[in-house]
Amino acid sequence: MELHAIDGWDRRLGGAYLVLGVSSRDFREQLLRERTPLVTIAHQAGGYACLHDEVTGVVMRLIDARHLALQPLDRLLNGFGLIAESNTPSGDADDERLLSFGFTRGDAIDTEALSRIVSEYLPVPRFDEGVEAFVSGPVDDPRIFARWSGWHPDLGCFPIDEAVNDHLVAAVAISGQPLRAFLLWENSD
Repeated sequence: MELHAIDGWDRRLGGAYLVLGVSSRDFREQLLRERTPLVTIAHQAGGYACLHDEVTGVVMRLIDARHLALQPLDRLLNGFGLIAESNTPSGDADDERLLSFGFTRGDAIDTEALSRIVSEYLPVPRFDEGVEAFVSGPVDDPRIFARWSGWHPDLGCFPIDEAVNDHLVAAVAISGQPLRAFLLWENSD
């Protein structure tokens, strides 16, 4: 299987998702040589600033994490829909606290507050930097994702096992960066 590069607005991603991996803009060519279950996401973020970045890693769609949810996950997913350019209000309950993280101008967002909100729904590491639609945090213990499923355009959902972890270790070695968890969602502009 080859490394896939897809746009962060791809509807198959489910609107909001995590990527366990590395920032890959400067390392894409080296990563493309590897046969891997990792996916590269080219993503627009920063609200009206329309910043562009790229990450490579294991994609974990929030919609596939219902078995991990600490409370009904639809509220969180619907909340991300409220701040998306496609503005996909569900008519159901939305976590309106997410409104403060949308329609921005490229300024850093309050990652501590966002971490608190998301962790009320799912087991995630603390996010420590980011702008609208693109935040990340260090992964001190990758076992936090042991029960998550990865997602790939060709494979669908798959378990994150030792073989997948080996690909992540290789991406970290190629990039020279520590492993991070990136939370991405559809930008508001």
